[in-house]
This record gives sequence, C-alpha cells and structure tokens, in this order.
Amino acid sequence: MIKMEIQEAEREFVVHPMFDAPEVKRSGEGLGLMHLSPTVRCCLFGLRAYLFAMVGMLGYHLLDLAGLFGRHAIH
Repeated sequence: MIKMEIQEAEREFVVHPMFDAPEVKRSGEGLGLMHLSPTVRCCLFGLRAYLFAMVGMLGYHLLDLAGLFGRHAIH
C-alpha cells in the first residue's frame, strides 16, 4: 500500500508542446560572426558546391524533359 502511494506521488505527466506555456525566445542580435576552422570552412564550401551542382543537374533535366535541347537519338 505504501509503495503504491509513493509510486503515484512520483509520477510525472507529459505535456504536449502545443498545450504548454510558450518559452521565451533568445535573440541572436549582437553575437557577431562565428569563427570556423579551415576544415569546417572547406567542408561547407564543398557542400555549397555540391548543392549548386545538384540544382544545376535538376534544372538541366527539367529543361531536357521540356524538349529544349532537341531530339535525342533513339538507342
């Protein structure tokens, strides 16, 4: 009986974020620039180049599907 009362007293209830009180948001003003190591800077540049290449390939594919590059030879 005592164990049951202790377990019930220690129960925690989960509150969905939609029904919870709103949090105070932090401001990013006045933080300045982040200092990146050369490795991180190189990786971010590589990611940017990869994303540009993928968008370019997608654009080329869409233009090809639209028939803007002429008729291709049938294999």
